[in-house]
Amino acid sequence: MDAGGALVVYLQLECPWSEQSVPEPMTLAPSTTDLSKCPRCGYDLRGALANWTEACPLDGTCTECGLHFDWAHVLRPEKFAPAWCVEFSPRRGFPGACVSTFVRSFRPWRFWRTLNMSMEIRRLRLLVYVVMLLSPVILGYASLQTVTALRMRFQVQRSVSQYKREVQAYVTQLQMDPEPSERSVFGRDTRDELARWQAVANATYAVNHSYVATVVEPLLFPWRTSSTGTITVGGQTTPYPAPGELHLALDVRGGQRAARFSWDAIGTSLAVVLLGLWIWLLLPVSFVLLPVSRRRAKVRWAHFLRITTYALVVPSAVITVSMLALTAGFSINRLRNEMFGLAHLLPRYAMIPLLLAFWAVAIKRYLHIPHNWAVVFLLSIVVVLVLGVALWFVVVFFLGVFDLVGPRW
Repeated sequence: MDAGGALVVYLQLECPWSEQSVPEPMTLAPSTTDLSKCPRCGYDLRGALANWTEACPLDGTCTECGLHFDWAHVLRPEKFAPAWCVEFSPRRGFPGACVSTFVRSFRPWRFWRTLNMSMEIRRLRLLVYVVMLLSPVILGYASLQTVTALRMRFQVQRSVSQYKREVQAYVTQLQMDPEPSERSVFGRDTRDELARWQAVANATYAVNHSYVATVVEPLLFPWRTSSTGTITVGGQTTPYPAPGELHLALDVRGGQRAARFSWDAIGTSLAVVLLGLWIWLLLPVSFVLLPVSRRRAKVRWAHFLRITTYALVVPSAVITVSMLALTAGFSINRLRNEMFGLAHLLPRYAMIPLLLAFWAVAIKRYLHIPHNWAVVFLLSIVVVLVLGVALWFVVVFFLGVFDLVGPRW
């Protein structure tokens, strides 16, 4: 067989194969993928193809990495490519494929059974899919900041208007006094009291912060400790609540206990989210450090890129749901406790286990590496150790506390 020319194999994809029943020879057209390489390690399989003389075997084994595969998947990968996947969907159906891929990712055992390593890895489409996965997170963040900012604006405006009405009511009460000169209020003559409060009632009452600025400021600068707006009450001006303090300053009806529970727990939830993102980022990199890993199975880096891309669905979904839960808690008072509890418990107890489970299924069903849970457990330990070393270097060399832990070099 001339491996450099057209590849002639005996395939019968419309009915089951058998080595006794040999169909007519068929010439495969050139493909964008190399049909003569192992799907996992990229080893040249032209030697095995050259030994085919009378029949096409159903399966084969790579002599380099030991992968067992179906020749149909290797020689005709486009025949089995799922149309619902973002990598293989038509251009017109790409938005729908993003949604379909997102939904199917929550069943990783079926997801990775459909995709296999012989299918072409389309990096540009994976990059676009990453952007699509970040879109719900951005929308969740925007909804949380917008709802919080608008509610704070309404609350401040209501407080200013209520205080103005109370001052006017008090002035009216003083004006209705039949003999103001013979009475006193808090040891002061009522006429002086009336004049003073009339001046307060006639002073300016305004919230000097437009609704557009109220929303845009926390969206673009959520870390600021001061705001560009001011509040004028009775002629006295005070700063408007800063963007970084909106959630803490917002008065949620129902008591301080619920609000204290919500915001005391946010630090722990945020730390778990950051740890989950660290695991998502470094888990494929740490794979090379284990004995039963890429060095032994000879897995190409492109496969890790594919798994890492699709694994982003876990952080995206958890963070988005948490932000939407916080948004609902600030919007609906009667659901406040339930939504705040969901927003804090979901990142803590769901993000890392779901991420590790996704990787475990991918290692077993996609990479075909045994002891998948043990591999994931060891990889997680490696990632945590790397994080500890990185934090130590940050504390020691960048925060200026090296003298506390040891002598200078």
